Amino acid sequence: MGLNARAFLLGLCAAVPFASCGPSAPDQPRLVVLYVPCTVNRQQLSPYDPSVPFTPHFQRFADESLVFERHVTEAGQSGVAYASIFSGFQANGHGVYAHPKHVPDSMYLITEAFRDNGYETFAWDGHAIGSASLNSQGVDAENRFEIALGAEAPAFVEILDKLESDPTYKAFV
Repeated sequence: MGLNARAFLLGLCAAVPFASCGPSAPDQPRLVVLYVPCTVNRQQLSPYDPSVPFTPHFQRFADESLVFERHVTEAGQSGVAYASIFSGFQANGHGVYAHPKHVPDSMYLITEAFRDNGYETFAWDGHAIGSASLNSQGVDAENRFEIALGAEAPAFVEILDKLESDPTYKAFV
């Protein structure tokens, strides 16, 4: 399997379909949200433990999503883990052993794979280690935000409006 196909398949695993189910559902998800938290113990999130009462919105999101239940990162440092998630390679492949460090431009990232498959790509992150400006190959400059994504973010509301009005529009966030 080629690198492009591998990165695209990795991204599809994180897919969240936006359209309704049924005969008119698209072949590909129209909205893909890759949520990568930093240093969050999965036992503190309701998608992994139903008895956790304090993440109800996250649970509602997870109810309509694909949740990875058995996963580990190769390193406790976020920058190394982010580089692995975005590139599909371990540190010896992407070369990020400490952070902050830019993933080499020669690496084909998940954002590039989605862009090359017709998605408008976006990056939200105010975290210095996984910042939108540091590792966003495949995301246009106007779609990079150095803040955390919130439901009321104007650009995110625009994405949702466009998904509702344009049945051909696809976005990777």
